[in-house]
Amino acid sequence: MKKTLIALVGVAAVALPLGAAQAASTASEAALQSLNNTHAQIVREAERVCAGINSGSTVSNVGGGCTLGDVERQIRSTDNPELLAFHQQLPPRFRYSSDRSYSEVQRYFR
Repeated sequence: MKKTLIALVGVAAVALPLGAAQAASTASEAALQSLNNTHAQIVREAERVCAGINSGSTVSNVGGGCTLGDVERQIRSTDNPELLAFHQQLPPRFRYSSDRSYSEVQRYFR
């Protein structure tokens, strides 16, 4: 019984984000641009916070553990499934860096 329950919870945990990721890939152009802007703002805020903690430049901190953790926490605290799906569909080099163009991001959602 316990193993069955654990298996069901695991399947649900995988199925829900996959459905949300499919929804993000079919989002309209305006919705996709809005998600990108919101996501980039969250990443920039995390980079600023982490740069302050490390009292240095954001260049050495881009994609670092502090930024990664802060972005993950903020994305999950928004209760926005579209933003979470957008975040999960981005490759890590864009997921944790605000130094990206919309055209670079756009190709992952076609």
